[in-house]
Amino acid sequence: MNDFEKEWAIHEYICRNVVYDYDNYYNGTIPRDSYTHHSLLFKGVGVCGGYSKTMKLLLDMAKIECMQVYEEEHAWNMAKMDGNWYQLDVTWNDNNTLVGEYDCEYFNITDLQMSQDHTWSAEEYPKCNNEQYMYLCQSMKYQEMLSGYSKVVDDCIYYIDTDYNLYYTIIDGADKGLIVDSEVEKNFYVLDNQVY
Repeated sequence: MNDFEKEWAIHEYICRNVVYDYDNYYNGTIPRDSYTHHSLLFKGVGVCGGYSKTMKLLLDMAKIECMQVYEEEHAWNMAKMDGNWYQLDVTWNDNNTLVGEYDCEYFNITDLQMSQDHTWSAEEYPKCNNEQYMYLCQSMKYQEMLSGYSKVVDDCIYYIDTDYNLYYTIIDGADKGLIVDSEVEKNFYVLDNQVY
């Protein structure tokens, strides 16, 4: 796996297996544990601090340079791909109360995009202005993506939309399109560029 595939797999793992601790958040009773990677990895629940710590821990383990970004009431990450930094907010991508429902609007985006609804002391962090990996989730129909049903194989992401159509997107942006426009099984496999 290349670094992007590792980052995508970690992002997807967290989003598939964790829910935001909304109950405690709304009641003002967030336990300290919800801010830790322990809670996310072993209990499947947490808040932004736990999400960003877990993303950093797992990216560090995958030997991908990563840092946490803090604002007054939120935390997220920056990750370095091919020498360039990107903004990454796994908490806001995992924006549903159901395990496994997520999107990728805040996956490898620029400072300009992130600044639309996030604030931080930009001078304290590396600049994120490269768009090489930014287009990826924008080219995928992430608003219509059936959450949790995507696979990275070689240089391609295969995913199913809410109408059960199977799409692909080449990671470098060279190509994308529809593979099957009918009721695709949720459990699909890709082997030697063939979909089963």
